[in-house]
Amino acid sequence: MAVRPAVMKRLAEAATLADQAVAAAPGNAAYLDTCAEAHFRLNDRARAVDLESKALKIKPGDSFMEGQLKRFQTKTPKSPLTNTKKRRAWFTTPSN
Repeated sequence: MAVRPAVMKRLAEAATLADQAVAAAPGNAAYLDTCAEAHFRLNDRARAVDLESKALKIKPGDSFMEGQLKRFQTKTPKSPLTNTKKRRAWFTTPSN
């Protein structure tokens, strides 16, 4: 299944915002983890591994982040459309 351009655009926006958050607060492990996830979903595995490794330097031994790092190193990102019900809220722009 091909990923719709609108979904990829939203994912790219999420990565950009996460990058900005990391630039504003580079010592925030949660921001680093979120940014890593966004880049992983964009198939930028090297950036995801780098960001998650930085997060683990800030919070060594964090089991969630250790699992994230392992996933980024060994798994292939799923399409953003996988499990659409869970992701619908994340990818939907609220109506005004």
